[in-house]
Amino acid sequence: MFTTQRPRFRFSIMPRPRLGFSTQGVLGLVVGLGVGGCVGDQAARLQGMGKAFMLVLQMTVRPSITLSLITGLGRLRSQDVKRLALQVGALLMGSWPLPRCC
Repeated sequence: MFTTQRPRFRFSIMPRPRLGFSTQGVLGLVVGLGVGGCVGDQAARLQGMGKAFMLVLQMTVRPSITLSLITGLGRLRSQDVKRLALQVGALLMGSWPLPRCC
């Protein structure tokens, strides 16, 4: 009864394999280094777009991290909270003098 029509034109003969997320990240890094190395100062015009992209990433990542920390801390038992507080306190007290001496 109901048949779907085949598309008239095919844009690719063979399907392309999908790249993984880490592969895309490494590829983007390599392309960015290549563009920065080859084009140099002319790529400085893209700095505004890059800064805007990073700000948008921060807008999405910061609330996610905050929410996951809050929910993770909310699930802790009282014994775990005490142990965590002692560890964080020791870390803070141990690292407090470092900026003054070094």
